[in-house]
Amino acid sequence: TAAAFPAAYDTVISVAATTRNDDLASYSNYGDWVDIAAPGSFITSSFVTGKKNVITATGDNNTTYGCISGTSMACPVTAGVVALMYAANPDLMAAQTSEAVDAIREALLGTTDEKEYVYGDHSIKGLVQADKAVAAAKEAKVQVNKKYTLMNAAGTFGAHITGKIARGTKVQLSFGDLKGEKKDKSLKKALKSAKWSSSAPAVLTVKNGKVKCNKKASPGTKVTITAEADGDVMKCDYIVTERLIGAGYCVTTTNRKGKMKLKLHGKSNWTAYKDNNISLTDPSLNFKYTNLVFSKDSDDLKNNNWGYLADGKFEYIVTIKDKDIKKGNIEVQYSDKGKPIMATLKKAGKYTISYKTIEGSNVGFTCKITVK
Repeated sequence: TAAAFPAAYDTVISVAATTRNDDLASYSNYGDWVDIAAPGSFITSSFVTGKKNVITATGDNNTTYGCISGTSMACPVTAGVVALMYAANPDLMAAQTSEAVDAIREALLGTTDEKEYVYGDHSIKGLVQADKAVAAAKEAKVQVNKKYTLMNAAGTFGAHITGKIARGTKVQLSFGDLKGEKKDKSLKKALKSAKWSSSAPAVLTVKNGKVKCNKKASPGTKVTITAEADGDVMKCDYIVTERLIGAGYCVTTTNRKGKMKLKLHGKSNWTAYKDNNISLTDPSLNFKYTNLVFSKDSDDLKNNNWGYLADGKFEYIVTIKDKDIKKGNIEVQYSDKGKPIMATLKKAGKYTISYKTIEGSNVGFTCKITVK
């Protein structure tokens, strides 16, 4: 079958489905872009049907649990095996690096049964083997940082993080402890004494955590920044992007000659209701027509054309007044890495949430919300 995305991306493990008869399922994708197979037919699921006499893989007809077939069943089976692999070797989780992810991938794909699973004129080789995969994961060796983690301006941290950087701009990385805290004064000293390097110095240069992007860099270029300090190794993979020209509520007008112009309102007023949720990672989910816009080349700026809408994978610094959080007016939810991801509007009133991108363009917008 034709490659399906995101499954076909190189960084994704693509899973085919097999049947109870050890055949490739008729509904399953196949091709050289598929990595592994897992059981996917007549899988007893966890949702309750409320009815008995539901046929299951074991033939049990006295259950009220539903039975489903699909690659959507094969993928969770594989994900469950990966969870067991991480549990078997705590270093793989503690490492938080691409090295650990590569070790998992190698152990998972290297321990299949190597059999061919066939349907019609096509096949997939290799069914997941949980016991062997877990055993291989136990033996995997990866570096685990003992003191430091790398952090970006939005608070994302880890031994290996990713981000965007606009050409012709600069961004600042910092050190945190393993919990993503920056309170220890020794962290700044470690940042300056660290050994910094770039995988492509002609595109990105780095000194003391300050990363500069060449204004002639090609968008889409990937560069890895590495920091070494006291035996710890940290990395950030940057993707070069066009420089953003603005953010906010987009309004277009057309003149008499039919030429379209774009105007971005950096401030907007919105009405919401108590207990409404506000995404702090992708503002476009909350505020209609709120977009990031960048220009492909200088002519777009001169002609005041639409430019090009950026995708939603930009990170933001989010600002909410401390008093609104402390008083319980706004309840903020955080990710397991301490990053704010969701705000719930708990009380009627007027509040302000500000967003600012961190890829170097320094664009942002402010949303004033009236909660009823």
